[in-house]
Amino acid sequence: MSAVKLLETDRLLLRGLRAADAPFLVELLNTPAWLQYIGDRNVHNQEQALAYLRNGPHKSYSEHGFGLMLVELRAGRQPVG
Repeated sequence: MSAVKLLETDRLLLRGLRAADAPFLVELLNTPAWLQYIGDRNVHNQEQALAYLRNGPHKSYSEHGFGLMLVELRAGRQPVG
């Protein structure tokens, strides 16, 4: 499920999270806004990001058929959220 495109626009792609997204997750989950409005998920390195993926989004994909998704720019495939 995580490699499936769920939504595509002229500029954006919404898709499931993959292990290759771990570095981006470390960055995203430690931004000031994330920490202030969502809270610390204790993801401060790539190993913790992979565990977060396994126990969070990937588990939700397999158990419920949906979960957190990644938004990326189609041009350059850069993750933005």
